Amino acid sequence: MENVCLIDDEPGVVDMCSDFLGTNYQVRSFHSAEEAIQAFDQDYQPSVVITDIKMPGMTGLELAHKLNERHQ
Repeated sequence: MENVCLIDDEPGVVDMCSDFLGTNYQVRSFHSAEEAIQAFDQDYQPSVVITDIKMPGMTGLELAHKLNERHQ
């Protein structure tokens, strides 16, 4: 089963997307970019990353750049 990483600071969005995607994919969700980075640092390697763009602390675009730098 494919592994999907879902990152959004709004719990309702995370729940809705997790429920929808969870029927066909293994979903691991995070409520901040920093939480997701910690998981990636511990060798979490999803097939797909879905992230919100506007989040407190670090935007989804900043997260994408950081993950790309770390996993090239």
